[in-house]
Amino acid sequence: CKLLNTTTDYLTYGATGVAQIRENPGHYSARRARNPVPVVEWQTVLAAKKPIVSSLEAAAVDEAECPVACSSITFALKVFGDSMSSPSGLSIPADYIIMVDPMEAKNIRHGDLIIAVDKSGKSLTFKQFQTNGIERWLKALNPGYPELHGPFEVVGKVVYAGMDL
Repeated sequence: CKLLNTTTDYLTYGATGVAQIRENPGHYSARRARNPVPVVEWQTVLAAKKPIVSSLEAAAVDEAECPVACSSITFALKVFGDSMSSPSGLSIPADYIIMVDPMEAKNIRHGDLIIAVDKSGKSLTFKQFQTNGIERWLKALNPGYPELHGPFEVVGKVVYAGMDL
């Protein structure tokens, strides 16, 4: 695995359900669907230093099963508040668990759900990424919340949202 810069899952099962071989996988090796990911507190993510995986694994308060393919540094957060709860269309209410993949932070597109931190490093938010090709901003799914303009850094893309029944 070290020689090929890949995981045992890739060698055993091929590309289906796991990430492709990467130039420098390090702690970014693939995770197949249904493997546990650490559930962490929002403040823990805000305080995390890069590489984000080492600080979050140690601070996990629980584990959750990720039902989709995600990287080995994917983590989970419990949603609070109602800014992402919508009366129609896509809605992610409080108490949902969201899976956040930092490996996807550079691959976001208009409409993706993301976790972002403002440039001051003091505020972490869960919003929908918006762009017109020139400007970037964040939008709540709840129409009662204002759009967030201003500089921010994407922490990761939300790859799954759900709730145990």
